[in-house]
Amino acid sequence: YKDGYDKVRIEKAFGNDYLIDSINKRLYSSRQIIFKPLLQRTIFEEYSKNNKIHKGIYGLFLYYCYLLGVFPKKQSKQYLPYSIRKEISKLDKYSEQVRFMANNNIETKEDLEYFSKSNYEEYRKLIGKRETLWKRYRRAKTKEDKSEILAEINNIQPVIKELRKYDKYCKDIKDRSESMQNNLDNFDKDIQKEKENSINNTR
Repeated sequence: YKDGYDKVRIEKAFGNDYLIDSINKRLYSSRQIIFKPLLQRTIFEEYSKNNKIHKGIYGLFLYYCYLLGVFPKKQSKQYLPYSIRKEISKLDKYSEQVRFMANNNIETKEDLEYFSKSNYEEYRKLIGKRETLWKRYRRAKTKEDKSEILAEINNIQPVIKELRKYDKYCKDIKDRSESMQNNLDNFDKDIQKEKENSINNTR
């Protein structure tokens, strides 16, 4: 992660069961067991019994983390395709983005688009203000004026940095949600294909 950015660690919030090594062990262990394929509907029903259901992108991120084994004590006994299991390396980013969505009441694509637009407008506004201040700084005649303008620039720098980070979050969440949905759709297809093969083998 980059200097100056707070890194959200899942294990700090939920305990050692959520360390990357612990999650990897659970995923590896699941490969040693042959599970009867479950319909994703059945998996989701199991998930919904023990977790509050959220809609939209926020709900998609939470459910995806469930499939990855982020909830070990209530984890569905289902072998997952590589397209989903490989996402384990991105858990830190997922946790940051889930926290970001929760803090800003983002649940749906519409919520995300509204926040993204407002955030970007504020970001461009402050970028423009900073450029104007730098022009004033270069034209200033006295040290006092330069010092005052520079202090104003330094005051808005952290805000610009945060808005830029939020803009990246919004773009990443939009892209990730599409990738997640594609993986879940392929998951359904894999399950259906395995069911059909199982039926054909019994004939």
